[in-house]
Amino acid sequence: MKFQLKLQSFFFLAITVALVTLTVFLGRVVYSDLYRKILLTFDQKLLAASTVVAAFVSGEDHKKIEQVTQLRGIAVDRGQVYARYAVDTGLAIINPAARFTRKIPLEPEPLYTMDITAADGMIYAALPEPVDPDAEEPQYSILYIDPRTGATGEFAQIGDACIAIAYLNKALYCAGASLTRIPLTDGKAGEPEEVAVLDTIITGLGASADGSHLLATDTNSQQILLLNPSDGSVQKEVKLREPGRDSVYPFGLFSIVYDPIRRAYLGVSTTAMVEIDLETGEVKELSGVAFGPPEAQQTYRQLVDPMIRARKGTELHFLYSAILVDRETTINYALDSTQSDIHSNVGIAEIDQAEDDIRDVILKREIYLSDIVPWEDWGLLKSSYVPILNDQGDAVAYAGADVNIDIIESRTRLALLQVVIIGVVALAGGLLIAYFITQRLTQPIHELKQSALQVAAGGFGNEIHVENPAELTRLSGSLTRLSRSLQETVTSLTGENFRLEEKRRRNELINLIHSFMKHKSQVDFFDVSRRSEYGIYEDSAYLALWIQKTEDPLSAARISSDIYRISRRLLQQRPGEFMSVMRPFVGRDLDLILLLHRNTGELELQSSESLDIYPVQEKSSQRMEFNSGEHKLAVKGLQALYLVFETEPKDRSAGLQGKPRPRISEWKKEARSDSRYLEIIL
Repeated sequence: MKFQLKLQSFFFLAITVALVTLTVFLGRVVYSDLYRKILLTFDQKLLAASTVVAAFVSGEDHKKIEQVTQLRGIAVDRGQVYARYAVDTGLAIINPAARFTRKIPLEPEPLYTMDITAADGMIYAALPEPVDPDAEEPQYSILYIDPRTGATGEFAQIGDACIAIAYLNKALYCAGASLTRIPLTDGKAGEPEEVAVLDTIITGLGASADGSHLLATDTNSQQILLLNPSDGSVQKEVKLREPGRDSVYPFGLFSIVYDPIRRAYLGVSTTAMVEIDLETGEVKELSGVAFGPPEAQQTYRQLVDPMIRARKGTELHFLYSAILVDRETTINYALDSTQSDIHSNVGIAEIDQAEDDIRDVILKREIYLSDIVPWEDWGLLKSSYVPILNDQGDAVAYAGADVNIDIIESRTRLALLQVVIIGVVALAGGLLIAYFITQRLTQPIHELKQSALQVAAGGFGNEIHVENPAELTRLSGSLTRLSRSLQETVTSLTGENFRLEEKRRRNELINLIHSFMKHKSQVDFFDVSRRSEYGIYEDSAYLALWIQKTEDPLSAARISSDIYRISRRLLQQRPGEFMSVMRPFVGRDLDLILLLHRNTGELELQSSESLDIYPVQEKSSQRMEFNSGEHKLAVKGLQALYLVFETEPKDRSAGLQGKPRPRISEWKKEARSDSRYLEIIL
């Protein structure tokens, strides 16, 4: 088949191609310019932040900071406070009141540990590094330390990194990204069991004073979490704040323990040993305790505090200071504004990280701004380094600022999104104009086509009007006259059909009503929701009554008529089979079927719902409660019968004493949304 392209389609296609090409070209130009400006902005932020740090941190102050010995883990056992330093291999015994610290050498000297805990005279430490980093499923060690002899060794291995550790209810709990329980039996480790995967990284773990909860330091959010030890769920969050102020405590908290002698919770932050009030969240720093010279500790706090604010304000990933230890390969971190689980303590070394650029900063006192560089631990970073000088003008350290490429990519994606939106809007506007031009040419024919299809589908009587050209105007008038003629014919036939159907239904309902009027007993029924109705058949020996759903009134009337005829035939010919025949209808078409033997007083019923029955005898009545199902009862001298369907029915027997009389008119006043009442006065 030969392909034919209409003129208006050709113009529309040509305009579309031109607009798309122009939009792509302009988008690339604008995007390149925005990307360059974003990189320039972050270069300025990096240089500004690192330069400011190098300006207010003197070389002499930096020497003091290098004397700070930060604690990493703290534990209490039998009134003795034990601690592990971040970069020290020994175990420290601390007396916070006397500001006294004594170190116990360990053999063999353990690797770098994180949090510690105490149990039954032993110290247990968390090792965050895997035993074999190259293993397919790496294992992580739990270290034991005997504080009496200084002996150390591996106590247990678990499958998840253990950053925080605590002892509670004869078990060790290890936390990091998940919570693991290790039962202890006679000082030996049982099989590790994962309790829960946590929503945040936990850096410190302890037990509450009453032993009911685990206390977890959520350093990334400056809060303490109270965890349920059985499932790891968070029971309470305590936001950490500075004493007497509503401001958040700015420094990271990395360990927590309860001291029963002092009746206080002790912890370790990046600047001091602290005392924590779990009721208010206040953190009180214990200055001069176990953090090196008090002057060095105070200097560290005064310098790192503004660095924290500067890093947050400039959206930098890292803002820190470091020294080049041997002027060749090793970097030791000093000030680190990152108060999260990736905080680098004073003296933490990075081997083989010192590149030529860093050495030039120290040795040549140059300012350096890097390109985007991949780092194994931190991903893609862009960095700047500025030397920190002493009074003699020598570079003794450097200030570093890093921005993660994710932030740059996020800003770039936002810029790209803006370019795309502008381009799409411009392209959509051009396409709209092109479409409008072509549509103006074909709209009259399209309108006639749609009108003809509408008439063919049965949509008669619509006005069809086309102004131009004249031939289409006359054709539209002819279609309008045809549509109106067909509408008149269809309307006439439809009206006649409606009248016939209405007459048939009216006759059917009249016949049905007449069939139900042949009973002597007085019956009344009330349904608040109006979604059900009753039917009845009665003769000298039996009274059959049913309650049916009325979602479709006509269908319900037919079913009631059928049940009436079936009831009459069965009760006249085979009354013993009546209930077995009617039982399948209950729950499907009927809510209740009831059969009263007038001669014997026996009552049989099948119900799809629970109900209360009140048989009224000689001036007396009692309440009978029935669940859904089939039931039988015998009542001598029955004069009236009341059925109540309610979710929480009350006892109405007291109001039914005496001679039977209509009651439903009274009950309607107190009916609830699900109430249904049936009254039969024989």
